[in-house]
Amino acid sequence: MAVQVLRGRVALPPLPGVAGDFLQILLGRLLPGQGELRKDNQMQPALDLLEGRVFHGQVGITEPGTEPGAMVYKSGPMQIPLQRASSMVAELAPLDLWIKYILNPGDLLIIDEPEAHLHPENQRMIARVLVRLVKAGVRVVCPTHSSYILHQLSNLILASQLSAEERQRQHLDFTEDDLISSDDVGVYLFDVQEDGTHIKPVSIDTEFGISEEEFVRVAEAIGDETYRLSLATVSGENGRG
Repeated sequence: MAVQVLRGRVALPPLPGVAGDFLQILLGRLLPGQGELRKDNQMQPALDLLEGRVFHGQVGITEPGTEPGAMVYKSGPMQIPLQRASSMVAELAPLDLWIKYILNPGDLLIIDEPEAHLHPENQRMIARVLVRLVKAGVRVVCPTHSSYILHQLSNLILASQLSAEERQRQHLDFTEDDLISSDDVGVYLFDVQEDGTHIKPVSIDTEFGISEEEFVRVAEAIGDETYRLSLATVSGENGRG
C-alpha cells in the first residue's frame, strides 16, 4: 500500500479494489445530504446484525466542518479512517452504507462473494443479514463459494418450520427476521464442463435443507487424498525401519 507525505503529514491512500471504487461513487451520492439517516428504515434488522455482530461498530461519514468526504469506522469511543480498519470492514463498508442510506423494499441487491476476508463465524452472520434483507422486501442475488453461507441459509430454512417454543427449547437465537421459507430461496450450481457452463438447480429438502453435494464431493476428495498420503507415510516409515 502506497503512503503519500504532504507538507509534513501522512496522507492516507485511497481504498483499493472494486470496493474502494464503489465507495467513492457511493460517497458522491451521499455527500449532498451528508448521509442523512432515514427515520423509518425497514432494513434496520439487517443493519443491526451487520453492525452489531459482524462489524462490532459502524461505518459513517465525517461530520460537516471536518475533512470533507472522509469515511470512518466507529466502534465505541474509537473512530479511525476507513483505510485503517480491517480488510473485512473495508470490503463490507459499501453494504453497510447501502443498507443504511439507500436500499429500499423492492430493490435488487447483487452482492458477489460476501465471504471475502470473513472469519467462518462472520460468514454465518452474513447469511442471516441477507435473509433479513429478503424479509424486508429486497431481492438478493449472491454468488458464493462459501459452504458456511450455504449451510447457514439451509439452517434458517429448517428453522422456519419450527415453532418459537421449539426454537427456544433448542437454544436457537433466531428471530422471525432470520427465518425464510424454501419457496423464497433459489440455489443454483454453475457447473463448468467441456461444452460450457451448465446452470443446475440445487435441491432443497424440507427435512435436510439445501443439498451440499458439491461441497461434500470436494471434502471427500481431499479426505481420500489425506488417507492415501497417510498410508504412504506409514509405509515409508516401515520400509526405513
